[in-house]
Amino acid sequence: MEGAQNKWLGLLKWSLAHHDGTGPQAPSTMSEEDRKWLLEAMDSGAIDGGTEIIKKALADVATNVARYTAGDREGVVENLMDVLLSMGDMVDDIDHATCFHKYDGTDLLTSLVEHREEEEEDGKVNVDFLKMQAEACRILGVVAQNNEKVQNAIEELISDETKSDPVSAAASFFANALGREGGESVLPTAVSAVGKIVRGHRGLEQHFTRNYCGKILEDCAGVLLGGGGGEENNQAKLKRVLLFSLRAIVTSDYWEGGDIVGVNTTKLLEDVVKNRASDNSIDAEGNTENATSILVALRKKPKARAVAEPVTKEQSKPTSIATKKDSPRELVVTNEWQKIPEGKSVPKGCEFKMNFETGENFVRLVQAEDKNGDEGAIVVVDERK
Repeated sequence: MEGAQNKWLGLLKWSLAHHDGTGPQAPSTMSEEDRKWLLEAMDSGAIDGGTEIIKKALADVATNVARYTAGDREGVVENLMDVLLSMGDMVDDIDHATCFHKYDGTDLLTSLVEHREEEEEDGKVNVDFLKMQAEACRILGVVAQNNEKVQNAIEELISDETKSDPVSAAASFFANALGREGGESVLPTAVSAVGKIVRGHRGLEQHFTRNYCGKILEDCAGVLLGGGGGEENNQAKLKRVLLFSLRAIVTSDYWEGGDIVGVNTTKLLEDVVKNRASDNSIDAEGNTENATSILVALRKKPKARAVAEPVTKEQSKPTSIATKKDSPRELVVTNEWQKIPEGKSVPKGCEFKMNFETGENFVRLVQAEDKNGDEGAIVVVDERK
Protein backbone atom coordinates (compact mmCIF):
# COMPACT_ATOMS: atom_id res chain seq x y z
CA MET A 1 0.00 0.00 0.00
CA GLU A 2 2.80 2.38 0.96
CA GLY A 3 4.70 1.63 -2.24
CA ALA A 4 1.63 2.30 -4.38
CA GLN A 5 1.06 5.59 -2.58
CA ASN A 6 4.61 6.70 -3.33
CA LYS A 7 4.19 5.85 -7.02
CA TRP A 8 1.04 7.98 -7.28
CA LEU A 9 2.81 10.86 -5.53
CA GLY A 10 5.74 10.55 -7.91
CA LEU A 11 3.43 10.46 -10.94
CA LEU A 12 1.55 13.53 -9.69
CA LYS A 13 4.83 15.36 -9.10
CA TRP A 14 6.01 14.62 -12.64
CA SER A 15 2.66 15.55 -14.22
CA LEU A 16 2.51 18.93 -12.48
CA ALA A 17 6.07 19.69 -13.54
CA HIS A 18 5.24 19.13 -17.23
CA HIS A 19 1.64 20.32 -17.56
CA ASP A 20 -0.56 22.61 -15.49
CA GLY A 21 -3.79 20.89 -16.53
CA THR A 22 -5.49 24.08 -17.73
CA GLY A 23 -5.61 23.23 -21.43
CA PRO A 24 -5.12 20.51 -24.03
CA GLN A 25 -1.64 19.25 -24.78
CA ALA A 26 -0.59 17.27 -27.82
CA PRO A 27 0.75 13.78 -27.02
CA SER A 28 4.47 13.29 -27.53
CA THR A 29 7.05 10.59 -26.99
CA MET A 30 8.76 10.78 -23.59
CA SER A 31 12.48 11.40 -23.78
CA GLU A 32 14.86 8.97 -22.08
CA GLU A 33 15.84 11.72 -19.63
CA ASP A 34 12.21 12.38 -18.67
CA ARG A 35 11.53 8.67 -18.39
CA LYS A 36 14.49 8.21 -16.02
CA TRP A 37 13.37 11.16 -13.91
CA LEU A 38 9.80 9.83 -13.68
CA LEU A 39 10.91 6.35 -12.62
CA GLU A 40 13.14 7.80 -9.90
CA ALA A 41 10.32 10.05 -8.66
CA MET A 42 7.87 7.14 -8.54
CA ASP A 43 10.39 4.99 -6.70
CA SER A 44 11.29 7.53 -4.01
CA GLY A 45 8.11 9.57 -3.75
CA ALA A 46 10.31 12.26 -2.18
CA ILE A 47 9.04 15.80 -1.81
CA ASP A 48 11.08 18.61 -3.39
CA GLY A 49 13.69 19.89 -0.93
CA GLY A 50 13.11 17.07 1.55
CA THR A 51 15.95 14.93 0.26
CA GLU A 52 18.60 17.59 0.80
CA ILE A 53 17.30 18.49 4.25
CA ILE A 54 17.33 14.85 5.36
CA LYS A 55 20.82 14.29 3.92
CA LYS A 56 22.14 17.41 5.70
CA ALA A 57 20.58 16.35 9.01
CA LEU A 58 22.12 12.88 8.74
CA ALA A 59 25.49 14.43 7.90
CA ASP A 60 25.21 16.62 11.01
CA VAL A 61 24.47 13.54 13.14
CA ALA A 62 27.46 11.68 11.69
CA THR A 63 29.76 14.69 12.28
CA ASN A 64 28.71 15.09 15.90
CA VAL A 65 29.01 11.36 16.58
CA ALA A 66 32.54 11.43 15.16
CA ARG A 67 33.42 14.40 17.39
CA TYR A 68 32.03 12.64 20.45
CA THR A 69 33.90 9.43 19.69
CA ALA A 70 37.15 11.39 19.24
CA GLY A 71 36.77 12.94 22.70
CA ASP A 72 35.63 16.39 21.60
CA ARG A 73 32.36 16.30 23.56
CA GLU A 74 31.60 19.90 24.41
CA GLY A 75 28.09 20.75 23.22
CA VAL A 76 27.85 17.57 21.15
CA VAL A 77 24.92 15.98 23.01
CA GLU A 78 22.95 19.24 22.79
CA ASN A 79 23.73 19.52 19.06
CA LEU A 80 22.63 15.94 18.44
CA MET A 81 19.38 16.47 20.32
CA ASP A 82 18.60 19.62 18.30
CA VAL A 83 19.24 17.82 15.01
CA LEU A 84 17.21 14.78 16.04
CA LEU A 85 14.25 16.86 17.18
CA SER A 86 14.22 18.66 13.84
CA MET A 87 14.58 15.36 11.96
CA GLY A 88 11.83 13.78 14.04
CA ASP A 89 9.33 16.37 12.85
CA MET A 90 10.25 15.62 9.21
CA VAL A 91 10.06 11.82 9.23
CA ASP A 92 6.43 11.92 10.35
CA ASP A 93 5.87 12.24 6.59
CA ILE A 94 6.20 8.81 4.98
CA ASP A 95 8.05 10.23 1.97
CA HIS A 96 10.71 11.74 4.19
CA ALA A 97 10.83 8.53 6.24
CA THR A 98 11.58 6.52 3.10
CA CYS A 99 14.20 9.07 2.10
CA PHE A 100 15.74 8.87 5.59
CA HIS A 101 16.13 5.11 5.24
CA LYS A 102 17.41 5.34 1.67
CA TYR A 103 20.35 7.47 2.81
CA ASP A 104 21.36 5.05 5.61
CA GLY A 105 19.61 6.94 8.40
CA THR A 106 18.38 3.68 9.92
CA ASP A 107 21.91 2.29 10.23
CA LEU A 108 23.29 5.57 11.60
CA LEU A 109 20.68 5.98 14.34
CA THR A 110 20.81 2.27 15.21
CA SER A 111 24.53 2.58 15.93
CA LEU A 112 23.82 5.72 18.00
CA VAL A 113 21.19 3.91 20.08
CA GLU A 114 23.55 0.97 20.62
CA HIS A 115 26.36 3.15 21.97
CA ARG A 116 26.97 2.72 25.71
CA GLU A 117 28.11 5.82 27.53
CA GLU A 118 30.82 5.21 30.13
CA GLU A 119 29.64 5.52 33.72
CA GLU A 120 30.93 8.37 35.82
CA GLU A 121 32.90 7.74 39.00
CA ASP A 122 29.72 7.68 41.11
CA GLY A 123 28.21 5.02 38.86
CA LYS A 124 25.77 7.43 37.18
CA VAL A 125 25.36 7.93 33.46
CA ASN A 126 24.77 11.09 31.48
CA VAL A 127 20.98 11.43 31.56
CA ASP A 128 21.06 13.94 28.69
CA PHE A 129 22.85 11.33 26.59
CA LEU A 130 20.14 8.77 27.41
CA LYS A 131 17.42 11.25 26.43
CA MET A 132 19.19 11.94 23.16
CA GLN A 133 19.37 8.20 22.45
CA ALA A 134 15.67 7.89 23.32
CA GLU A 135 14.89 10.51 20.66
CA ALA A 136 16.91 8.46 18.16
CA CYS A 137 14.83 5.42 19.19
CA ARG A 138 11.64 7.37 18.66
CA ILE A 139 12.72 8.39 15.16
CA LEU A 140 13.49 4.77 14.25
CA GLY A 141 9.99 3.83 15.37
CA VAL A 142 8.35 6.60 13.35
CA VAL A 143 10.36 5.73 10.23
CA ALA A 144 9.44 2.03 10.36
CA GLN A 145 5.82 2.39 11.45
CA ASN A 146 3.44 1.27 8.68
CA ASN A 147 6.34 1.41 6.22
CA GLU A 148 6.64 -2.05 4.71
CA LYS A 149 9.70 -1.18 2.66
CA VAL A 150 11.66 -0.10 5.74
CA GLN A 151 10.37 -3.02 7.84
CA ASN A 152 11.46 -5.52 5.18
CA ALA A 153 14.93 -3.95 5.19
CA ILE A 154 15.08 -4.25 8.99
CA GLU A 155 14.13 -7.92 8.74
CA GLU A 156 17.06 -8.42 6.36
CA LEU A 157 19.37 -6.75 8.90
CA ILE A 158 18.16 -9.17 11.58
CA SER A 159 19.00 -12.16 9.37
CA ASP A 160 22.56 -10.85 8.96
CA GLU A 161 24.37 -11.60 12.22
CA THR A 162 27.21 -9.24 11.30
CA LYS A 163 24.94 -6.18 11.35
CA SER A 164 22.99 -4.33 14.03
CA ASP A 165 19.25 -3.83 13.76
CA PRO A 166 16.80 -1.34 15.35
CA VAL A 167 14.81 -4.02 17.23
CA SER A 168 17.76 -5.39 19.19
CA ALA A 169 19.20 -1.87 19.59
CA ALA A 170 15.99 -0.51 21.15
CA ALA A 171 15.58 -3.57 23.41
CA SER A 172 19.22 -3.30 24.52
CA PHE A 173 18.81 0.43 25.17
CA PHE A 174 15.77 -0.32 27.34
CA ALA A 175 17.73 -2.87 29.38
CA ASN A 176 20.64 -0.44 29.79
CA ALA A 177 18.43 2.41 31.02
CA LEU A 178 16.39 0.20 33.35
CA GLY A 179 17.28 0.78 36.99
CA ARG A 180 19.65 3.68 36.28
CA GLU A 181 19.10 7.01 37.94
CA GLY A 182 17.22 9.13 35.45
CA GLY A 183 16.70 6.17 33.15
CA GLU A 184 13.02 5.78 34.00
CA SER A 185 12.24 8.86 31.92
CA VAL A 186 13.32 7.18 28.67
CA LEU A 187 11.78 3.72 29.17
CA PRO A 188 8.31 4.56 27.76
CA THR A 189 9.92 6.00 24.62
CA ALA A 190 12.05 2.88 24.11
CA VAL A 191 9.05 0.52 24.45
CA SER A 192 6.89 2.68 22.18
CA ALA A 193 9.66 2.75 19.57
CA VAL A 194 10.21 -0.99 19.40
CA GLY A 195 6.44 -1.52 19.26
CA LYS A 196 6.17 0.79 16.26
CA ILE A 197 9.12 -0.86 14.52
CA VAL A 198 7.62 -4.37 14.63
CA ARG A 199 3.86 -3.76 14.46
CA GLY A 200 2.10 -4.89 11.31
CA HIS A 201 5.01 -7.02 10.06
CA ARG A 202 4.89 -10.78 10.55
CA GLY A 203 8.62 -11.44 10.74
CA LEU A 204 9.42 -8.52 13.04
CA GLU A 205 6.52 -9.22 15.40
CA GLN A 206 7.53 -12.85 15.76
CA HIS A 207 11.19 -11.93 16.22
CA PHE A 208 10.32 -9.50 19.00
CA THR A 209 7.92 -11.77 20.90
CA ARG A 210 10.31 -14.72 20.72
CA ASN A 211 13.47 -12.88 21.75
CA TYR A 212 12.83 -9.65 23.65
CA CYS A 213 9.20 -9.17 24.71
CA GLY A 214 9.26 -11.70 27.56
CA LYS A 215 12.31 -10.14 29.22
CA ILE A 216 10.83 -6.64 28.99
CA LEU A 217 7.55 -7.81 30.56
CA GLU A 218 9.44 -9.67 33.30
CA ASP A 219 11.52 -6.58 34.10
CA CYS A 220 8.39 -4.42 34.19
CA ALA A 221 6.16 -6.74 36.23
CA GLY A 222 6.26 -4.35 39.17
CA VAL A 223 5.22 -1.45 36.97
CA LEU A 224 2.33 -3.41 35.46
CA LEU A 225 1.05 -4.44 38.88
CA GLY A 226 1.57 -1.00 40.41
CA GLY A 227 -0.99 1.73 40.94
CA GLY A 228 0.55 4.33 38.65
CA GLY A 229 0.88 7.07 41.26
CA GLY A 230 -2.41 8.76 40.45
CA GLU A 231 -0.87 11.10 37.89
CA GLU A 232 0.91 11.12 34.53
CA ASN A 233 4.37 10.01 35.71
CA ASN A 234 6.97 7.80 34.05
CA GLN A 235 5.62 4.57 35.58
CA ALA A 236 2.07 5.35 34.46
CA LYS A 237 3.33 6.12 30.94
CA LEU A 238 5.36 2.90 30.82
CA LYS A 239 2.41 0.77 31.95
CA ARG A 240 0.13 2.34 29.34
CA VAL A 241 2.66 1.94 26.53
CA LEU A 242 3.50 -1.65 27.48
CA LEU A 243 -0.13 -2.78 27.48
CA PHE A 244 -1.04 -0.85 24.34
CA SER A 245 1.95 -2.18 22.37
CA LEU A 246 1.44 -5.77 23.51
CA ARG A 247 -2.26 -5.66 22.68
CA ALA A 248 -1.48 -4.41 19.16
CA ILE A 249 0.89 -7.34 18.61
CA VAL A 250 -1.15 -10.22 20.05
CA THR A 251 -4.35 -9.11 18.31
CA SER A 252 -2.72 -8.79 14.89
CA ASP A 253 -3.31 -11.25 12.06
CA TYR A 254 0.23 -12.56 12.54
CA TRP A 255 -0.08 -13.64 16.16
CA GLU A 256 0.50 -17.38 16.48
CA GLY A 257 -1.32 -17.80 19.79
CA GLY A 258 -0.05 -19.22 23.08
CA ASP A 259 2.06 -17.35 25.61
CA ILE A 260 4.97 -14.96 25.21
CA VAL A 261 8.32 -16.73 25.19
CA GLY A 262 10.23 -16.30 28.46
CA VAL A 263 7.47 -15.21 30.84
CA ASN A 264 4.07 -16.41 32.05
CA THR A 265 2.22 -13.52 30.46
CA THR A 266 -1.20 -15.02 31.16
CA LYS A 267 -0.56 -15.12 34.92
CA LEU A 268 0.95 -11.63 34.86
CA LEU A 269 -2.02 -10.12 32.99
CA GLU A 270 -4.52 -11.93 35.23
CA ASP A 271 -2.85 -10.23 38.18
CA VAL A 272 -3.04 -6.89 36.38
CA VAL A 273 -6.81 -7.34 35.99
CA LYS A 274 -7.15 -8.46 39.62
CA ASN A 275 -5.30 -5.38 40.82
CA ARG A 276 -7.28 -2.98 38.64
CA ALA A 277 -8.83 -1.35 41.70
CA SER A 278 -5.36 -0.21 42.82
CA ASP A 279 -4.63 1.46 39.46
CA ASN A 280 -5.34 5.11 40.23
CA SER A 281 -3.73 6.48 37.08
CA ILE A 282 -5.68 8.39 34.46
CA ASP A 283 -5.29 5.35 32.16
CA ALA A 284 -6.80 2.82 34.61
CA GLU A 285 -9.84 1.95 32.48
CA GLY A 286 -7.80 1.68 29.28
CA ASN A 287 -5.16 -0.44 31.01
CA THR A 288 -7.78 -2.94 32.19
CA GLU A 289 -9.35 -3.08 28.72
CA ASN A 290 -5.96 -3.69 27.09
CA ALA A 291 -5.02 -6.35 29.65
CA THR A 292 -8.27 -8.29 29.15
CA SER A 293 -7.91 -8.11 25.35
CA ILE A 294 -4.38 -9.52 25.65
CA LEU A 295 -5.68 -12.37 27.83
CA VAL A 296 -8.28 -13.28 25.20
CA ALA A 297 -5.57 -13.44 22.52
CA LEU A 298 -3.24 -15.51 24.69
CA ARG A 299 -5.98 -18.04 25.44
CA LYS A 300 -6.76 -18.72 21.82
CA LYS A 301 -5.55 -22.00 20.42
CA PRO A 302 -2.02 -21.56 19.01
CA LYS A 303 -1.86 -21.51 15.24
CA ALA A 304 0.20 -24.07 13.37
CA ARG A 305 3.81 -23.04 12.82
CA ALA A 306 4.95 -22.32 9.28
CA VAL A 307 7.63 -25.01 9.60
CA ALA A 308 6.06 -28.32 10.55
CA GLU A 309 7.71 -30.48 13.21
CA PRO A 310 8.59 -34.11 12.36
CA VAL A 311 5.59 -36.41 12.62
CA THR A 312 6.01 -39.77 14.33
CA LYS A 313 4.51 -42.98 13.00
CA GLU A 314 2.00 -42.99 15.86
CA GLN A 315 0.95 -39.42 15.11
CA SER A 316 0.40 -40.23 11.44
CA LYS A 317 -2.41 -42.67 12.21
CA PRO A 318 -5.94 -41.53 11.28
CA THR A 319 -7.70 -39.70 14.13
CA SER A 320 -11.42 -40.04 14.68
CA ILE A 321 -13.64 -37.04 15.35
CA ALA A 322 -14.25 -38.30 18.87
CA THR A 323 -10.51 -38.45 19.54
CA LYS A 324 -10.06 -34.89 18.29
CA LYS A 325 -12.88 -33.69 20.49
CA ASP A 326 -11.31 -35.28 23.55
CA SER A 327 -7.82 -33.96 22.78
CA PRO A 328 -5.92 -33.39 26.05
CA ARG A 329 -4.74 -29.99 24.81
CA GLU A 330 -8.10 -28.36 24.07
CA LEU A 331 -10.91 -28.03 26.59
CA VAL A 332 -14.39 -29.19 25.54
CA VAL A 333 -16.45 -26.08 26.24
CA THR A 334 -20.19 -26.17 26.95
CA ASN A 335 -22.93 -23.62 27.76
CA GLU A 336 -22.14 -23.99 31.47
CA TRP A 337 -19.31 -22.20 33.24
CA GLN A 338 -16.38 -24.53 33.94
CA LYS A 339 -12.91 -24.06 35.38
CA ILE A 340 -10.04 -23.93 32.87
CA PRO A 341 -7.50 -26.58 33.93
CA GLU A 342 -3.83 -25.69 33.70
CA GLY A 343 -2.31 -26.56 30.33
CA LYS A 344 -5.62 -26.55 28.46
CA SER A 345 -6.22 -24.35 25.42
CA VAL A 346 -9.64 -22.87 24.69
CA PRO A 347 -11.28 -22.78 21.23
CA LYS A 348 -12.82 -19.71 19.63
CA GLY A 349 -16.33 -18.55 20.43
CA CYS A 350 -15.96 -18.41 24.22
CA GLU A 351 -16.31 -15.92 27.03
CA PHE A 352 -14.37 -15.91 30.26
CA LYS A 353 -14.74 -14.85 33.87
CA MET A 354 -12.35 -14.75 36.80
CA ASN A 355 -12.76 -15.59 40.50
CA PHE A 356 -10.77 -12.88 42.27
CA GLU A 357 -10.63 -14.80 45.53
CA THR A 358 -9.00 -17.92 44.09
CA GLY A 359 -7.50 -16.57 40.89
CA GLU A 360 -9.25 -19.33 38.91
CA ASN A 361 -10.52 -18.74 35.37
CA PHE A 362 -13.80 -20.05 33.98
CA VAL A 363 -15.09 -20.41 30.43
CA ARG A 364 -18.31 -21.17 28.57
CA LEU A 365 -19.63 -20.82 25.04
CA VAL A 366 -20.84 -17.36 24.10
CA GLN A 367 -24.56 -17.34 24.79
CA ALA A 368 -26.87 -16.73 21.83
CA GLU A 369 -28.55 -13.73 23.42
CA ASP A 370 -25.14 -12.18 24.20
CA LYS A 371 -23.58 -12.59 20.77
CA ASN A 372 -22.75 -9.19 19.30
CA GLY A 373 -19.73 -9.97 17.18
CA ASP A 374 -17.23 -9.63 20.05
CA GLU A 375 -15.83 -13.13 20.06
CA GLY A 376 -13.75 -14.04 23.08
CA ALA A 377 -15.06 -11.32 25.39
CA ILE A 378 -13.96 -11.42 29.00
CA VAL A 379 -16.54 -10.98 31.73
CA VAL A 380 -14.70 -9.52 34.71
CA VAL A 381 -16.61 -10.81 37.72
CA ASP A 382 -15.57 -10.02 41.30
CA GLU A 383 -16.82 -13.02 43.27
CA ARG A 384 -15.35 -11.96 46.59
CA LYS A 385 -17.84 -11.81 49.44
